[in-house]
Amino acid sequence: MPFAVADLALRKQPIKTGIEIAGLGKATVDETNRTVSLDRLVVVDRATVAGLAAQGL
Repeated sequence: MPFAVADLALRKQPIKTGIEIAGLGKATVDETNRTVSLDRLVVVDRATVAGLAAQGL
């Protein structure tokens, strides 16, 4: 699921505020700063950092 936003971008699908991304929630898009915020928080700590790095995050 972390790759859902990248998949949309690669398929040239619009990513707009309010779009629901499975497993991540609704998106808020800040076009000025080119950021996408999602409802689901990803905890980064000693237990999760290796798995996130392996996913390229």
